[in-house]
Amino acid sequence: MNLKEYVYSNIKNIEELNSVENFENLLINTIDSSLGDISLPCFTYAKALRKSPMEIANTFAELCKNDSFEDVKAVNGYVNFYVNKSKFTRSVLEEALSRGVDFGRQNLGEGKVVCIDYSSVNLAKYMHIGHLKNCFLGESLARLFESA
Repeated sequence: MNLKEYVYSNIKNIEELNSVENFENLLINTIDSSLGDISLPCFTYAKALRKSPMEIANTFAELCKNDSFEDVKAVNGYVNFYVNKSKFTRSVLEEALSRGVDFGRQNLGEGKVVCIDYSSVNLAKYMHIGHLKNCFLGESLARLFESA
């Protein structure tokens, strides 16, 4: 679970947020960590709700406050979420323990071909210790792609 998924899972039940389809795609990482961990821009909501983004952000900030967040602030049309790090860490650890060896696995490249270049002997030169790095790197990458 990443921060966006964590924030989404804690605010997805708020009816007002669901007035825009796929609002989880609106969640963005903040540029400056002093502004929070994740932000929700309210400009898309302004068109749907016919209110100013600042007014919507203030309303949403109050609705989204819960113990999963240290703080929720409205700033210039954005709702900024400050994630409660201990609760987030606990949720990630619980997920890791429940999924076991499958934790962290994804199927992003499933069905795609990956070309890995191993080192090979050059007949005009001697092999040396530097060639081992490429052998190990190629073998490690091959094993990672096979296990995914």
